[in-house]
Amino acid sequence: MQDKNGNTALHRAVHVCDILVFFLLLINSQVVLHMKNNKGQTPLDLAQSTVFDVCVRVTPPALHTATVQTTARGKTASRRWIGRHCQRYTESDQNFSIGAVLIVTVTFAATFTMPGGYVSSDDDRVAIRGTPVLAGTYFFDAFVIANTLAFILSGLATFSLMYAGYTPLDFAFRETCALLALELLHRSVRCVGIAFVVGTYVMLASVAPRVVAAVFVVSAMGLLYISFEVWTLALMTLALLIRGEISAAVKVGLQSVGVALWSCWPFAVILILPAIMKGH
Repeated sequence: MQDKNGNTALHRAVHVCDILVFFLLLINSQVVLHMKNNKGQTPLDLAQSTVFDVCVRVTPPALHTATVQTTARGKTASRRWIGRHCQRYTESDQNFSIGAVLIVTVTFAATFTMPGGYVSSDDDRVAIRGTPVLAGTYFFDAFVIANTLAFILSGLATFSLMYAGYTPLDFAFRETCALLALELLHRSVRCVGIAFVVGTYVMLASVAPRVVAAVFVVSAMGLLYISFEVWTLALMTLALLIRGEISAAVKVGLQSVGVALWSCWPFAVILILPAIMKGH
């Protein structure tokens, strides 16, 4: 069924980024994925014409893998759409810049307010006066690494967004910088979350273990929420399996694993590097 503009329910779900409706339609084997509207756009073309929207990161993989291929017309339409919405794109860069600078500020301050306090200036051990009390412990080192990664990634994101918002530059280059900044910010937020959890553990593990456990649970839920690409691709894999598209489900499933590994590499660095440092 199509409306007066030729849009199907799947077109509309992609247009408004209604993920739940999209999945319900994807599960239904009677829904045609490659149906075109009056403008000759498939749901995939419509998703690709959305800039800085959730759909551009979520819907194309499953649609493309299932039955649809990108057309030259879709790309041209996408570029025209970008040209008409350049101002909105710039405003998005500004909003992301605020978040990036905020993370840089917080992580910079955390460098000089380490958990556990500092050795007193009256301590008999002159060489360690003013140094962190917990320096050298596994979880303290993990906190430092997480905080450092967050600072570096958000700093790089800030510079990328500066280029992305500089209008004299070619729009394709600005778009690349903005997408790179978004990826860096995602990793930076994860590092901040880990730093918070590890710092809480360092401070409270010996005196309030139940509070630490509660912080771990809540933080894990938050980190799962920001891993949007991972669980949406996992749901798409399930939807394609239900639809009977086995080969497509396998491809999207492998993609979800790759995205998960790429999204979670800061976790590996933060948890493994301190152990390696202590081993030496």
